[in-house]
Amino acid sequence: MTARRFAPVLFACILLLAANAQARTLYVDGASAPGDGSSWAAPLKDVAEALRLAADGDEVWVTAGVYTPGTERTDSFQLKPGVSVYGGFKGGETERKRRDPEANQTILSGDIGLPGPPEDNVFHVVTGADRALIDGFTISGGYSLNARWHGP
Repeated sequence: MTARRFAPVLFACILLLAANAQARTLYVDGASAPGDGSSWAAPLKDVAEALRLAADGDEVWVTAGVYTPGTERTDSFQLKPGVSVYGGFKGGETERKRRDPEANQTILSGDIGLPGPPEDNVFHVVTGADRALIDGFTISGGYSLNARWHGP
């Protein structure tokens, strides 16, 4: 009788462990040759692509540089539920705690058009999601239709 009570609990624990076992790290380096994102030796070039490939529990590690979400004003870095995105890597780190966001500035920019005037920038640089985390980035260059730019 006791085994019957614990069977559902044991089954739930096994499912949780299996789900966490599949979590992975996707690597992004905009200055490297494109790869499948499985390592620093074969990184993806695009943060937006890494976010499209990521699943709940995954982490995305991004090297220093400036990244844009696409070429259309409606493009955005769409975060995914349960996915953590970390900037500030130099490339080659094997632990998240080894990154240095101050020394390796990682910028998510909405400036997709002409540099300077923001009227051709994306509306929203980043779009959030439940349980998503973003850390180690500077986010800049979004421009809403209702905003007014007054120049430098």
